[in-house]
Amino acid sequence: MSEEIRRLKRRKTDQLISVVDTMTQKPMGLVADLSESGMMLISNSPITQDALYQCELIFPRHLGIQAPIKAGIQELWSDSENHQGQNVVGFRFVDINNEDRMQIREWVNEPGSIYT
Repeated sequence: MSEEIRRLKRRKTDQLISVVDTMTQKPMGLVADLSESGMMLISNSPITQDALYQCELIFPRHLGIQAPIKAGIQELWSDSENHQGQNVVGFRFVDINNEDRMQIREWVNEPGSIYT
């Protein structure tokens, strides 16, 4: 992972931002933190190592992002130890349009945000 990507702000979320696999229409999990380059996901199901997924991030309406954000993502790491049956998984965005990336950037940089 490049240092530039790692330096981007990662906003911790206390909102229920769900992620759905668009190929299977099954839920993948909930976003724990989000940056314009990727996300950390909490999942009840295993995620395949180094796999590529097509997904949608579905934000609660009150957060101001009305349409789901569509993205191609790649699993970078996962950890299931000490998480009570849940998987914590890191993904990077490998395919996301500029408008969706800008929406994420604006959401991450909102005043009062908490960062990891």
